[in-house]
Amino acid sequence: MLRKSFLHFFNSLKTINFSSDYVVYKYLSGLDYAFKQLLNKSGFKTENSNNRTISFVELFFQISFEFLISLFSLFILIIFKKNRVGIWTSDYYNKLTRGDFRLGSFYNDLDKNSINFIEFVHRNPHGLKNTIYNFTKRKRLVIYTRCFDLLLSKFNSNNFKYEKNLKEYYLNYDRYFSQNHLYFWSWVLKNLGISTLMPWELSSRQANLIFAAKLNKIKIIGFMHGAGMKEYMIHEFAKGVTLDNSIFDSYGVWSEWWKNYYVNNSDLYKKIDVIGFQRFKNIKLNTNKVKNILFIEEPLSNTDELIDYWKKISQMDLVFGLKIRKGTHTNFSKKISKYVKLSECFTESLTEAYEWSDLVIGSHSTAVIEASMYNKHFLLLETSTWGNYYNLDSNYIINKTSNLNMIFNVKKNQNLNIISSQFFGSHFKNNWLINEILRSHENTDVNK
Repeated sequence: MLRKSFLHFFNSLKTINFSSDYVVYKYLSGLDYAFKQLLNKSGFKTENSNNRTISFVELFFQISFEFLISLFSLFILIIFKKNRVGIWTSDYYNKLTRGDFRLGSFYNDLDKNSINFIEFVHRNPHGLKNTIYNFTKRKRLVIYTRCFDLLLSKFNSNNFKYEKNLKEYYLNYDRYFSQNHLYFWSWVLKNLGISTLMPWELSSRQANLIFAAKLNKIKIIGFMHGAGMKEYMIHEFAKGVTLDNSIFDSYGVWSEWWKNYYVNNSDLYKKIDVIGFQRFKNIKLNTNKVKNILFIEEPLSNTDELIDYWKKISQMDLVFGLKIRKGTHTNFSKKISKYVKLSECFTESLTEAYEWSDLVIGSHSTAVIEASMYNKHFLLLETSTWGNYYNLDSNYIINKTSNLNMIFNVKKNQNLNIISSQFFGSHFKNNWLINEILRSHENTDVNK
């Protein structure tokens, strides 16, 4: 389904005449939103659609909380203006990383190098309680972007026009991109002393910050945050769409394989560096037998496609556990527990979950293939939605016709060193993220 929708989407995209980089940026930043609308129309179903519904009253108080915290943070940070790094982040908190679980030791490295930073936090889809919980755990001033974007969208002055066959997918997104947004976030970045912006990627979530940073000539650093293939991370692989000026001043990927993948499938990046895996350093773990099976919770999976696999695997003489992504609230764990007797559930450390397991199973999550870095074997469940997501050979894939006894032969049939090297390279090559920030700071005077 993903591949079919991907090709259909880009056949439509080719009809657009891009008159400037600015217009290209706008289209690219909305690709993730537009593509997901198309997938929904095509019957693409995920566990994200099963998130609990937030009432209007709770949403009102959640946005009010975001607004008050953001105003207070702006007031304090503008008074004490410093040379700062602006970090876009999802609203997750992990006690090991002190922020989003995908950033590894990054926050600790910032403190070690005495680098001041401010986080621009994306909306929390799980309600007021989770928003307050993450804020109190973070113990830092933050700026929530959603509350301002909603307010500014009421004064939208956008006049860009679209081709008819794509327009329906952009109508809602278009409300959140306008000159009002651009001028406001430009003012914010300038008055906070932002010299470097780290938005991770260009998508609808970070668009306004990136455009504002470009306007202020602020250095923009992007980097991989997950093993996203071109059939889904459509906004990163707009093959055939070119720019006169790159969105990112520098962009980091995990391995040489990924660098070649980006070069061959995208024309958006002019400077790609191999930076190694940016999460916590792995430890090699031993697996003497296959007994403990770790399932990975995947909010973007369609659990209806996994039930038959769960039923068959649960009948085997094995012990089962589940790694839950803390901060997400889907029905995945409830559904799998109907068919699989779970002996363990892990909500914090992925390393702890790997240490318990002998084999890791999922359909597409980075956490499945990441097991190879810990010397843990894995199997990917082939589904109609995600297919063979990483295009691996049959030794790494379970499909409807597979003999499930292959579970007991993974040690003999899999080469984890090849997988680990291909997708993740080495760890923390030259401390790339921190070095890029320090170079930017050296060339910036916050008072200019």
